[in-house]
Amino acid sequence: QEVAERSGPYLGPEYSKHEPWFCFPSPAASNGTWFDATLQRTERYGLFSVPHLRNRLRRLYMFDSVAELGRAVAPFVADMALRHSAHPQGQVRWSTDPEGDSYAVRPGSPSVYLLSGKRLDIDLCDVTTAGDARSRIAAYLEAHESQVRMLRGDAELGDEELVGNDKLGVALVPQSYCYNNKHVKKILEKGVDEQGGFYHHWRIEYEVTQTQSTRTEEITEEIARKLIHDFNFKRCTKVVDFFWHGSSMPQDSHYYVPQETHGSDA
Repeated sequence: QEVAERSGPYLGPEYSKHEPWFCFPSPAASNGTWFDATLQRTERYGLFSVPHLRNRLRRLYMFDSVAELGRAVAPFVADMALRHSAHPQGQVRWSTDPEGDSYAVRPGSPSVYLLSGKRLDIDLCDVTTAGDARSRIAAYLEAHESQVRMLRGDAELGDEELVGNDKLGVALVPQSYCYNNKHVKKILEKGVDEQGGFYHHWRIEYEVTQTQSTRTEEITEEIARKLIHDFNFKRCTKVVDFFWHGSSMPQDSHYYVPQETHGSDA
């Protein structure tokens, strides 16, 4: 509905208003399935026209028949019919926060605020736990999940705690790079290291603190590459003197550090 209201100058006034619900017939639900046009997440796409489908698709299941598909979607069809009956004008209502900004309020959705007091216009009506809410909010804020802290009042919520319809607070903390509850400083490729030695395994170098004395440990290449991807670490190269059987030669040493780390800090 929000998109429709803004479409007038581009598509003409006839597109700016439409019914809050539409019924979409399909082979598996011949009587149609109700969809709420007031919800921003309702988008009319054919499967293979979904933007970035290759990156978003998690699982593809092939049904043996239309009848089997109909049985699979029947609970969803029934649920949407009940929602249509209960909320004929749509499930969204608009309100205004103290700063004058409009936002959508969904029935059954917790309200989410940054510590600054700004409300996040994010739909969490299908979220039940704080861990799920954290994932959704991190994606909305384009932040890493480790940066998001969920609060109810002054208490931080654990991942398995239920969020209900409560007012939730969100605190954003600086990006942290943790593995096995230790702060990761650097990931080192197997091969020549920065001191001219040679290692046959990938390694993690941790920050040394009062409570963290272990500096390095070996890890598999699979874990190393996953951490590099998750942390968005950058690859660095340093030319060192590699000593071998009494002689030395220049060799490249490769390691990975946070994007914001300068060469002098690595």
